[in-house]
Amino acid sequence: MWLQYTLMKKMRLDIFYLSCLVHSVSQTALRKDHPLAVGAQSVEDFLAGTWEKFGYTLARLEAVTQDLNAMCGTEIAAPKPSDGCRLFCEALWEAWRIGDRVITFFTSGSTGEPKPCRHLEEELLCDAQSAAKICPDVRRVLVTVPRHHMFGSTFGLLLPRVLNVPVRLVPPFPTALIAELLPGDLVVTVPFLLANCCELFKKDFANVTVVSATAPLHTTVFHAIQKKGIRLLEIYGFSEIGAMAYRWNAEDPYTLLPNLIREADDTLVRILADGRRVYYSLPDHFSWIDAFRGHLGERIDRAVQVGGINVYPKRVAATLLECDGVASCLVRLMRPEEGYRLKAFIVPKEGVETEHIRERLRSYAREHLSAAEQPGTYTVGSALPKTLLGKSADW
Repeated sequence: MWLQYTLMKKMRLDIFYLSCLVHSVSQTALRKDHPLAVGAQSVEDFLAGTWEKFGYTLARLEAVTQDLNAMCGTEIAAPKPSDGCRLFCEALWEAWRIGDRVITFFTSGSTGEPKPCRHLEEELLCDAQSAAKICPDVRRVLVTVPRHHMFGSTFGLLLPRVLNVPVRLVPPFPTALIAELLPGDLVVTVPFLLANCCELFKKDFANVTVVSATAPLHTTVFHAIQKKGIRLLEIYGFSEIGAMAYRWNAEDPYTLLPNLIREADDTLVRILADGRRVYYSLPDHFSWIDAFRGHLGERIDRAVQVGGINVYPKRVAATLLECDGVASCLVRLMRPEEGYRLKAFIVPKEGVETEHIRERLRSYAREHLSAAEQPGTYTVGSALPKTLLGKSADW
């Protein structure tokens, strides 16, 4: 229990918060091939151990330190593999405390390059305090997502801090999550994991709340989980802005969090605890019902989510077009019944055999695209699919 351990050791909660960010970044550095990977060992073990114990090389430690400095606006030096993790976390805290107390999250951006999204500590706490007002009675929080991303940080670290409840890390696997569930738990997770948990959820989990974010949850999954008696809270937000709105049912409109208001020109305003206002532009189209509720429309930057990661089908298609033998290409997100990755429709150049182009594309994608961007299937045809009106069609 993270917070119980924190109080027992008389550590400051701010130190502990940043320590958990260290843990999250470190685990991702160890398993870059799996963007949802979260360390299975407890934070207690992590903070009490050494970097050497967890198998970090000097190069890995330098990469972790570079990421953490970028996140926290600090300039701490990379530790030695034999240094204690606790000392490193305290050094990070001290550097962060005397600075601007900023956390910077990174998103892929429309070009695929990491885009920094800077937030003051008070803005993040404001979101967590606002979210606490809409959450039912919570006894414990289970986190399956990285805490150095906006969603994991707000709901997996700051929300439990505001609610003053213990937190536990859970590996992002259906059986591991189900085995941990207890009445009164709030689960912080993503649609991809929930879709694979539907059949495993039991009706005796009636006093469990699941918080889902990073992508819209498919209606069939939404209903399947609710039928088990589980409360499902879907959060809408972005790294650039933070948590913005929520809904309890798939057919409902989204409702702005209590700390947000909308102005006439679709500008969102976050009201901080001291009354100051921070202004944001909406990244998506909304059909507003009133000043606080609206139905989500199409995303302006055309990004889709694969395993909780923003990917851009047009960018992926442009990359695949550069592969030798490809005449034209169309990339889409799979339908829920097909899977949860991208799919590609390929028209090969004349004389290129179907099986050869598939093998060539898979190898090319592994070299030029991230794991989330690589299509799960390749369909080959003589022409891109079109509707009767000549618009791009699904296949």
